[in-house]
Amino acid sequence: MRIISGIAKGKNLLAPKDKNTRPTQDSVKEAVFNILSPLKDDFIALDLFAATGSIGLEFLSRAAKHVYFSEKNNSNIDLLKRNLQACYFTNRATVLKGDFRKNLKLIDKEIDYVYIDPPYQSSFYEDSFSIIQDISLFDGALLITEVDRDVDFSQSFARYERVFHRRYGQKYISIYERN
Repeated sequence: MRIISGIAKGKNLLAPKDKNTRPTQDSVKEAVFNILSPLKDDFIALDLFAATGSIGLEFLSRAAKHVYFSEKNNSNIDLLKRNLQACYFTNRATVLKGDFRKNLKLIDKEIDYVYIDPPYQSSFYEDSFSIIQDISLFDGALLITEVDRDVDFSQSFARYERVFHRRYGQKYISIYERN
């Protein structure tokens, strides 16, 4: 696992040893950022279900003004903080520890990009969309989802439209924007 572009390009990241956390593969990460390119100026991002922070660190390497990381697992948070320190990004990051529902309500800046990659086979996608659509700080955000099945969440949440959808190996990446 490494940072693929930007000021920290090539930096190796600490990865979890357990089999329950599945970091986003470099090829998928590269595809996502190619789709999002060019990124907005002075953007703020949220890496929801951050694990060790691979996606959020990529945003920081690509000149994010600030990135919020939301994670519940203590060992992942430890690795995330060590990755932030190794890349010298701690001053532009906020690590929110605990349940994502509570963490979403702690964000105090307008968000431009939200990466949503919760544990597969959970209802966390629907829960996170439901909360995000009710918080005005997310009104201009692009929502990027990584899922293990072909599903269109915009059918459930009328405020968002799916504008991109593609399969990468066993994963599906979709991007949603607010109507």
